[in-house]
Amino acid sequence: MEYVELLRVQRSLIWHAGILAVLVIGIIALGGHSAIHIAGTTGTTTIAPGVAVPISVLATIAAFFAAIYASSVGTSLNRESSTRDISWTKPLSRTLLALRFVLIDAAAVVVAFLIALAGVIAVLMYMHVTPVADAQTPEELLLGAGVGVMWYGLLQLMTCGFGPGARAMAGILWPVALLLEALGQLQGSIGAMIRAIDVVNPLAYLTNIGKGPADQALVWFFAAAFCALAIAIWPRREA
Repeated sequence: MEYVELLRVQRSLIWHAGILAVLVIGIIALGGHSAIHIAGTTGTTTIAPGVAVPISVLATIAAFFAAIYASSVGTSLNRESSTRDISWTKPLSRTLLALRFVLIDAAAVVVAFLIALAGVIAVLMYMHVTPVADAQTPEELLLGAGVGVMWYGLLQLMTCGFGPGARAMAGILWPVALLLEALGQLQGSIGAMIRAIDVVNPLAYLTNIGKGPADQALVWFFAAAFCALAIAIWPRREA
């Protein structure tokens, strides 16, 4: 049964890569060699010819695209439930089947992250901008990929135990996550409460890329926890 998911992932990655290719070509064709200004929590990063750009900025952009891709595969267990009369009669543990689906999907999210990163680098090379790698680069890329996988795990957890209507969460989660991230900037008890909730918001870690190993551990911990819970819940869903 996991072969079906492999085919789904293959098709979705082709679409993802194609859309990114169109975006890259469009930016190159329309943007030329003009400067790009990216506003962040620590100031504004300028991307212009001759300017060195830290990998952390690229990891942030790639992580955002990986989260978008995760929205397309994060409901695979929910989708598989529609054929459970067939899939659940196979001589295979439901838990093992869910595990295989999750491993395939999570690997695809990491691939989507790398594809997005390659697209960003292609644009920068055309603009004669030099991406700067340092000792923290592997950690920054690990956190960026983790944001995508955490988003996937959260979506899988929130949809695997419900009917087809739960797939709408793939779109609903975006404004909710962005709103939580914005409200987390508030001062006082309300802001503190929102920031506590924001710990399980994958998008909250986008602004933390490059800030240390603690966030990397949290992102991958929650990614693994969400996926593990989904794997445990899905087999127990009543037919």
